[in-house]
Amino acid sequence: MIKTVIFDMDGVIIDSERLFMAVEKEIFSEYKVPYIEAEVERFVGRTAFDFWSYFIDRYEFKDLSIEAAIDLHTKKYIQRLTHEEQMTTMPGVETWLSKFKERGLNLVLASSSRGEIIEIVLNRFKLKAYFQQFVSGDRVVHGKPNPEIFLKAAALCDTEPSECLVIEDSQNGIAAAKNAGMHCLGFQSGNQDHSKADLSIHEFSELNFNQITKTFYL
Repeated sequence: MIKTVIFDMDGVIIDSERLFMAVEKEIFSEYKVPYIEAEVERFVGRTAFDFWSYFIDRYEFKDLSIEAAIDLHTKKYIQRLTHEEQMTTMPGVETWLSKFKERGLNLVLASSSRGEIIEIVLNRFKLKAYFQQFVSGDRVVHGKPNPEIFLKAAALCDTEPSECLVIEDSQNGIAAAKNAGMHCLGFQSGNQDHSKADLSIHEFSELNFNQITKTFYL
């Protein structure tokens, strides 16, 4: 039986992947590095450290260290996030959060984003009341598809991995959930492979809550 539901944030709680891509394109352009979407898409769901470790090693970002790149990326993203008036939560996600909460399930946010970004999102969209805890990308050694972030989330609620349901949009995140021995509901918000998810949807309104509870034994 499921006792804990673990939500990814970017692409699941908020439609933020486009902001990340806009920031990445801006930085790549500033350093005259080619931005190849197919290459970048491999890192959706992974930490900023994993992202910049790979690209700085592969391309010439003159005088830009991994730490400086992460700081620059975070600063530019926060600026866009706080000034993007059209940014909203994903349609229907708050209804699901409410239903899970009413059912007495533990809710944890596990995102590859840095903690300061998660705090901004939770405060801006008034979501703190739903989540007992969160685990951010800067609190783990190994990012998705490594299961560390989800295992930490389960441990925060003293829940066995088999008693957890992860809601994820990225291929890396889905792989991390399955590597952790957890159930996974894929939320298709982009061009990601969901073949390893136990079930995949495109919208939170696509399946009713009774179907979800029956599928995952909530």
